[in-house]
Amino acid sequence: NLKNDIDGLNEDLELSFLEGMEGITNAISPIFDMVSEMFGEQIEGIKEHINEINEAANAEIDIIKQTAKATLAEEKKTRRWQRMSAKQQAKFEKKLNDEVAAQEAVILAEKEAQEAAARKRGNALLLKQWRMEQVMRISQAVMNTANAYTKHLDKSPVYAAFIAALGAIQIGMIAAQKPPTMAQGGVIGGRL
Repeated sequence: NLKNDIDGLNEDLELSFLEGMEGITNAISPIFDMVSEMFGEQIEGIKEHINEINEAANAEIDIIKQTAKATLAEEKKTRRWQRMSAKQQAKFEKKLNDEVAAQEAVILAEKEAQEAAARKRGNALLLKQWRMEQVMRISQAVMNTANAYTKHLDKSPVYAAFIAALGAIQIGMIAAQKPPTMAQGGVIGGRL
């Protein structure tokens, strides 16, 4: 009779443990989903910011080029232009084009610096997201291992020990994984 009481208590404890593990899984999963979605939104925001940087730089360069073109067109209407030799006219055009190129180089350098800073922030977010997902995978492996171990402990302690060992190996493999290397600046501005 005592053995039946102990077996009943073990079954109750096993059920309580399994229900607790399931409850933990159900509670944690939405939190990880929410955090993952938050990272995704932040990364999308950084991608949009990079696009805005490009659009602003391109617009600024277009304005500079249009202004230079208008300046040259106005200059060609003046008497001074008419009195210039072909060599002087070419020199004037070259000076104007050099000024445009210098301004364009400054704008492109600023754009590159802003993009690099945004990519750095984005890649830091990607790394944080990867680390969080790694923790989630480890947590899931721990819970799955504990669940399987508990289910098989009464039936076959040897098999339960084997399950625990496999779970430990899986957890070790997940923990040993390295973050993906970023080609061409990461997902933002490149590919994984």
